[in-house]
Amino acid sequence: MDKITGIHEKRYDLADKIKAQERRISKLSEHLEHVDIYKQNKALYKKYKSLEPKKRGVFMEKHARGNCVI
Repeated sequence: MDKITGIHEKRYDLADKIKAQERRISKLSEHLEHVDIYKQNKALYKKYKSLEPKKRGVFMEKHARGNCVI
């Protein structure tokens, strides 16, 4: 019984480590997607911030896209 119990414990330990690594990979992939979106919108946001507050609403409506949040 000891040998079987040891094998099961090793299996569960490995499964936990694999799950943790999969979560980390998933989170890193999400961060990489956010970096891509940031790079695409960086110049647009800089232009938005340079405008007077009264003109920002019109600018935002004109340039609003699904993945761009100003």
